[in-house]
Amino acid sequence: MEKRSRHWYWKIIAAAGIIMLVFVPLAYISSFATWYADHVYPLIQAVLGRATGWFPFALGEVLMYVCAVYVAVTVVIVIVFGILALVRRAKKGKPADQAEDADSAESGKPRSRFFPRYMKVFLACVVIGLWLYVFNWWIPYHDYVLSEEKHKKEFSFDVVFYAHNELARMINEASAAAPRDASGRIIYPSREEAWDTVVRAMRSISGEYGRLKGYYPQPKVAMCSDVLDWMNIGGYTYPYTVELTYNKYVDNLYFYDLLAHEASHHKGYYKENEAMYLSFRASLASDDPLMNLGGLWDPYWRVYEALAELSEITEIEATDEIRRWFASNYVEISDQAYADIKGAVLEAKEAYEQDEHPLEEYHEVAEQAADVGWETQAELIEEYSYDDVLQLILEYYESIMPDSARMPGQK
Repeated sequence: MEKRSRHWYWKIIAAAGIIMLVFVPLAYISSFATWYADHVYPLIQAVLGRATGWFPFALGEVLMYVCAVYVAVTVVIVIVFGILALVRRAKKGKPADQAEDADSAESGKPRSRFFPRYMKVFLACVVIGLWLYVFNWWIPYHDYVLSEEKHKKEFSFDVVFYAHNELARMINEASAAAPRDASGRIIYPSREEAWDTVVRAMRSISGEYGRLKGYYPQPKVAMCSDVLDWMNIGGYTYPYTVELTYNKYVDNLYFYDLLAHEASHHKGYYKENEAMYLSFRASLASDDPLMNLGGLWDPYWRVYEALAELSEITEIEATDEIRRWFASNYVEISDQAYADIKGAVLEAKEAYEQDEHPLEEYHEVAEQAADVGWETQAELIEEYSYDDVLQLILEYYESIMPDSARMPGQK
């Protein structure tokens, strides 16, 4: 019976390995990866997302800690059994496997099967992890829904100017429409209500981006929120369990942008620039002023920096007519909008300071690790990094820009 079970174990391991070896290179065929992300991944996301949604905590985060301990224990076990094997070899003057047989014969006891059985369980866990990695993340990541064959291009000054003004206008209108108490402070909904707003906004653009339809699991608070805060991480989507988590110390306005970003990952848009772009589009489409304000703040500053760069270049060649046109059409962010963003950040800081942080002594270590991590990620994902979202944002505004918004002489 034991021999038969070993036989099936290695058959299953080999079959899983072969299947993964076939699909890993297939992910580089963009048409296949896109088809998979559009038709197969949503089924995985819906089933697994509902299953892990029953857990009141982030199962992916727990498994991450368990795996770290499991790997550490395995390393110790391998070292201990390796040392024991060497001791037996030295003692008997024979190869390790023969020395173990001699020990068993002398003692009259069967040789321990703990180590080989343990390593078989460990190998099975590794294969399961790799399987989830390949089919839940690797293949969807290689689709090119928003970035297919796109090349970086230079945008004209008036396109960047138009994008800047549209974003500034929407932010100002959102700030003016935000619900407030008698003292003028924004009244925020609960995180659950804010999440419902994000889901409505994501579904509202699902006609253009079909994967955004369907089920969205409730996001979960990260247990290590303080560590994430030190590492400047707002949230994380666990592809192994298809869960969304967020740092509970993020401010109430950034929450909308963050959760729309993570929801995009959850739906299979795993490239960072695409997730940021979809968060931007959902924030534009939302009927909630708080999501407009919080979700458009980061895109605004990306466009602002691009405009500032172009302004320095074009200032020398600008005519008086263009300078007057620029001055009369430029939209400033209102003082109220600045105050709202600052107020949200201060409230989040106060919430952080009210809690105890037993790992505070590792604050600097976490920051240093985060710096290395962010730099490494930027190098690995290159043109699909967070910064590349500017390209997608400007492409969007260029596509909707009316002729009346162009600079004098360019209509």
